[in-house]
Amino acid sequence: MQCPRDGRKLETRTIEGVDIDACPHCDGLFLDQGELAAIEKAYHEHASPPPAAPDPVDAAMDMARQSRRAGAICPKCQLQMSPHEYAYASQIVVDGCGECGGTWLDVGELERIEDFFERERAEQPQGSVLAGLLQRLGLR
Repeated sequence: MQCPRDGRKLETRTIEGVDIDACPHCDGLFLDQGELAAIEKAYHEHASPPPAAPDPVDAAMDMARQSRRAGAICPKCQLQMSPHEYAYASQIVVDGCGECGGTWLDVGELERIEDFFERERAEQPQGSVLAGLLQRLGLR
């Protein structure tokens, strides 16, 4: 598979025990459907205290900039991926493939996702990220 950002051949890299495809040049990551969830699960088993929240203005500006970029071409099925916010109120824009369910993460986005979920988990008395997201959506 080829990197959708610079066309280089993707290589296998293991993160939190999950084999993913990574670009050796731009450090972007392609994760097949379910791999990001597996990384998050493994990460939370030994996570450290949550980092400070990013400046909200900087985060909003970064999200607007990312939303304007063209979606990547899926390395797996060669279709246009769609930029979208990763999770409710995360302000992290990732590229998702509607065909195979894969996700392209540019350099630093995996770390920002992990930081987001650590902060969400710390805000919940039981440590339930899902409960917090459901509450914010008014579903609980």
